[in-house]
Amino acid sequence: MSDTRVGQAQLLNSWLGEVIPEKNPESVLVLGSSSGNGFEHLITNKTRKVKAVDINPEYCKILESRFSGKIPGLEVVCTEISELQLPVATFDLVHCALIFEYVEVSGLLLKIRYALKHDGWMSVVLQQPSQHLMAITKTSFESLEKLSEIMHLIPADDFRNMAALADFRVFKEKEIILESGKKFYLAIFN
Repeated sequence: MSDTRVGQAQLLNSWLGEVIPEKNPESVLVLGSSSGNGFEHLITNKTRKVKAVDINPEYCKILESRFSGKIPGLEVVCTEISELQLPVATFDLVHCALIFEYVEVSGLLLKIRYALKHDGWMSVVLQQPSQHLMAITKTSFESLEKLSEIMHLIPADDFRNMAALADFRVFKEKEIILESGKKFYLAIFN
């Protein structure tokens, strides 16, 4: 994702860097944490608990080696998000970057709603559909092309409607278009 033709890693890092100081969370859940892109923004005076979840064991090991000891209360969980059990009313922020494209959306939204504290936020990044661009940018990493078989892009309007059914309201939103022409929907829901 950091390939210059893609540019998504930089986008994801900057969005997390924008959300963290705005919410200043004590407890954070990151779904689709990868190898910890943007986790340097979680090294704050207030953050006391970070739960990072990813399906890729290699990414989980990298994340742990990069941030264990730097982020208080860091817990790295390697599992499928659909199998994840979350404690009720625990997190100030749940950050979901490019994961709703691969999961059953309504069920995950309800899990997140119950896992958030009363004044908690859900931060999302969604790749938007395009009639002119492929969902997966061609790079030297051929394994990424396999993702296109399971990827389901969700228009922002549809996601807002699904989120509303789980009792989420838009707090802040914007669209970003990368140099590749791909469009992303970034939002905070409360």
